Amino acid sequence: MLYRRVYNGGDKFSFFEDGLSLIREVLNEKNEISIIFMDYDLYKGFTDVIYDILRSKNLKIPIILIGDPKRKCSERMNFWLAINEFQYDIQTLHLMTPLFKKITEALECTEIKKLIFETEKSGDIPSMELSPPVKTARKNVLEPFRKDANLPPSIYNLLAFLFKRRCHEVSVDEIARYMNINGSDEKSRKNAVYAYIAKLRKCIDGNPRCSLEVLRTRRGYYKLVVQ
Repeated sequence: MLYRRVYNGGDKFSFFEDGLSLIREVLNEKNEISIIFMDYDLYKGFTDVIYDILRSKNLKIPIILIGDPKRKCSERMNFWLAINEFQYDIQTLHLMTPLFKKITEALECTEIKKLIFETEKSGDIPSMELSPPVKTARKNVLEPFRKDANLPPSIYNLLAFLFKRRCHEVSVDEIARYMNINGSDEKSRKNAVYAYIAKLRKCIDGNPRCSLEVLRTRRGYYKLVVQ
């Protein structure tokens, strides 16, 4: 969604499911990366590693953390400029001000804000019709976690589906069909699924008493493990 709002003719967008995949692409001699977006909650402690790798290859690619709750809209652009100029010891990133401004404005879009900052009160993303939560024989296992973690309805819906299929691998396509995720193409639908999985993992990681884990078993497949 962010890409569609900041797209300029000729731009290309690639989504990486994890930091390791991103690093592999960065190390690819044919890479044409101009800017890197990373989820704040997932990678706030990981960016220094990426910066080190980029500097070792003499690459000065700006990194923007999306979803930083400490940054107000009016502060984002100047912070992005300052942190990247500091990391690369350069004073030329002001040339990217128009792009940073466009990104800042895009992040204020209702759909994007709900996906990044979604809470229990914010409801579901308007463009997706979600099925009601799955009722399972062991609902009592999930219900306390749902209340304790304040899971948004859409995230609980995904958790309930994975719990019901916990003895099996579940493909990204299955999740997209179950959650009725509609997108302009297959790639955007898969990216939406990855975003929801990331938010579910964030909720799980934020609860030290949780005995659940979402594992990536192979490319495009996931499995919920009850520890």
